[in-house]
Amino acid sequence: MKKTMKILTVLLALTCAITPVVGCDGGGVEKNKTQLYIGNYNQGFGQAWLDAAAKRFEEQYADVSFENGKTGVQVVIEDVEVSNNLYQSIENSRSEVIFNEMADYFQWAKSGKVLDITDVVSGENASLEKYGDAAGATIESKMYDSAIDYYRYENKYYGVPFYETYIGIMYDVDMWAERGYYIKDNAGGKYTWTKNVAEAWAGQDGEKGTSDDGLPITYDDFYALCARIKDSGEIAIAWSGKSNTGYSSALLDALHADYEGREQMSLNYTLEGTATNVVNKIENGEVTVKTVEDVTAQTGYNLYRQAGRYYALNFLEHIMDGGYYSDKIFNKQTVTHLDAQNFFVIKNNFGGTSIGQDVAMLIEGTWWYNEAAGAFKSIENRGGGQHDRNFGVLPMPKATAEKAAADKGKQTLYDPKQSVCFVNAKTPEFKQSLAKEFIKFVHSDESLVEFTEIVSALKPYKYNVSDEKLAAMTPFARNLLKNRENSEMVYPYSHSTLFNNKRTDFLGSPNWSTKIGNDSYNHPTTALLGGISAEDYFNGLQYADPEVWKTTFEPYW
Repeated sequence: MKKTMKILTVLLALTCAITPVVGCDGGGVEKNKTQLYIGNYNQGFGQAWLDAAAKRFEEQYADVSFENGKTGVQVVIEDVEVSNNLYQSIENSRSEVIFNEMADYFQWAKSGKVLDITDVVSGENASLEKYGDAAGATIESKMYDSAIDYYRYENKYYGVPFYETYIGIMYDVDMWAERGYYIKDNAGGKYTWTKNVAEAWAGQDGEKGTSDDGLPITYDDFYALCARIKDSGEIAIAWSGKSNTGYSSALLDALHADYEGREQMSLNYTLEGTATNVVNKIENGEVTVKTVEDVTAQTGYNLYRQAGRYYALNFLEHIMDGGYYSDKIFNKQTVTHLDAQNFFVIKNNFGGTSIGQDVAMLIEGTWWYNEAAGAFKSIENRGGGQHDRNFGVLPMPKATAEKAAADKGKQTLYDPKQSVCFVNAKTPEFKQSLAKEFIKFVHSDESLVEFTEIVSALKPYKYNVSDEKLAAMTPFARNLLKNRENSEMVYPYSHSTLFNNKRTDFLGSPNWSTKIGNDSYNHPTTALLGGISAEDYFNGLQYADPEVWKTTFEPYW
């Protein structure tokens, strides 16, 4: 054993002397180059997009010196913890540029732990022309107004948004055509179905030949679709069993946002403005609303009576009562989100699934397509790869026909992930300009488009995709881009002292907690399966109670 170890040691030493190897000399450090350490929260969107950007950045600066005796840059990528954990440990991290999520941005901005990067976002060094962008283009010029207002803290930028995502209902477009799930018409209240999208109805936008043809317009249409799928012997809708409460709550948030629209949904975070959809009463399923003109931190309990909350709960109640979800997945704590994705992707015609049925729709975040790369890879040789399969995001059905007519195909999407990109304040002074330059680089049009190409997801910036690039993307990526054109996005951005001190109450399980009699429920699924109605659950929402609201939040008014 000793002789073998000695030989291996010699061989390893020789290998390291000849060429840099990962694990040698501190992880393959090239001593003749300046190292830039990038921390990446390596979850749904992975690292491939960052590897590609890093390679191009190294090539661009191959002949540039950033410190004496060295030429060029070596980008070293490493995993980091999610933001709230990283906040406690960043002093011990060597990562200089960091991409993360679930960030309390104001906490970071005030902490002194991150650098002021205003100069490369909107200041004197912000131009992106050197990276191929049009004259005058900056990171700030590509940001949406809501992001500018939020990330510009005390007139300075300490970070910028990283990615854009939202929870929605993913559907198998090919399956609709194969099984005849497109809605042809509902003359006389009777739904008819077709495999041919050309025969289908015009969908929510009322225009034939668009991506929503044949898809549900209202909740009732969606229930009819689910019944159709169930009757065919397949599973209408599924989500992770292990994380069923998290995914179902996220679905409720998405439905709530789509009903309320950006302005009204944003009140839940800003706690300032006029609420126009506060439920006055529910009678025989009919909802009447009133306006509350002065929503403040003191009167925010009114927002827990928004009609969108009731309709979202009503939607989930119908899914549970109709048996349109998969009990084989939902009731199993062992079924992860990755497992659910596998059941969705690897259908019986690709070799079968362990649940014995095909899944038509999946409750997931838009990161799922990249996250499920392994599932696609496993059936790639049978025509099941990411570029071969046609998946999309189902336009969120509308609660009522009146709402559908008012929205005219417009969607309101909700992004809860609070992503951020920033520079560690510990970055050596001689490398700070390099770190900031990398942030500029990854926000050039080329890099933004490349991100979408690689992970089939979006960046929260205004950027154009050429027809050539669009054609090379996955069908899912093309669907996302088209869907985004017809949508507005809600982010939990707020300057409210109350919101920013009690974020987990507004964004976590307390947001949907209720009390009915002596029983308390943190998540609706448990209650709805136990026979509690959506109306009763809605009426018991804990933060709708002025006294509970006052007791919980008065110290932060």
